[in-house]
Amino acid sequence: MSEIFADNLQELATKEDLHAVKVELQHEMHAVKSELQHEIHAVKSELRHEISDLRKDIDLKFEQTTSTLRSNISDSKFELIKWFVGISITQIGLIIAILKFLPGAI
Repeated sequence: MSEIFADNLQELATKEDLHAVKVELQHEMHAVKSELQHEIHAVKSELRHEISDLRKDIDLKFEQTTSTLRSNISDSKFELIKWFVGISITQIGLIIAILKFLPGAI
């Protein structure tokens, strides 16, 4: 029986063994923490660049859309003026024609 206890006592961890394991785990945890912080920083940096690129793309598309809309509005304005002048001339001609057919108007 004493042999069994002697064998088991040799396999038991001492305070020094536990302290060594604790120190080793702390070092490993610190290494993992540093690695994770580095990866998080890299992801943040990558996201900042992607967001910046997206903002530039959105600004460019916005400017293109604004330019297209301004051009369309300008074209529409020209078309409206053209129609207004044409209708005004036609209206004046129609009024003159009606007045000529009325007795004693002109």
